[in-house]
Amino acid sequence: MTQTLKKVVILSLEERGIQESTKLLEANGFEVEIRQPRKREWLTYSHSGMGGEREREQAVVERACLFLLSHLSDKFTLDGIAQEVGSNRSQLAAYFKGCLNTGVFEWLRKQRMLTAKTLLIESNLTVQQIGFEVGYENQANFASAYKKQFNLSPTAQRLLANQNILTPSIIEFT
Repeated sequence: MTQTLKKVVILSLEERGIQESTKLLEANGFEVEIRQPRKREWLTYSHSGMGGEREREQAVVERACLFLLSHLSDKFTLDGIAQEVGSNRSQLAAYFKGCLNTGVFEWLRKQRMLTAKTLLIESNLTVQQIGFEVGYENQANFASAYKKQFNLSPTAQRLLANQNILTPSIIEFT
């Protein structure tokens, strides 16, 4: 990643673990903004009978998410991610499904696209540079993935963002 790029990551975490996660992200050069989640992405199992094991699963998923977020431009294998967080590929895949109701690479793709959208709107990087920053070596693949996610090309997103900055919105009062 480029040193001059201001990285923005928006996390939706519950109160538990926020301080530790924030410290780790800030240590890796991220600016952290904490928002209330629209839907629960992180589940707490303290009220279930399997609290200890579920908390361990959640901790593995949190470590994996933080690792992936701090290396968005890198290529990954499930084995490599699992090794990085002290798990194995089948456990990691099961933990992601159980905690986030999605697969590891689907979650990663969404995070890459959300980061790309933020960069398109808030930075002066080219579309190609943004694609590289979020892990796409091929601009056509990046544009295709972006359009699939947001139903809008990266270039159109950039133009729309610039138009909104240049053209103030009109608010009608009735």
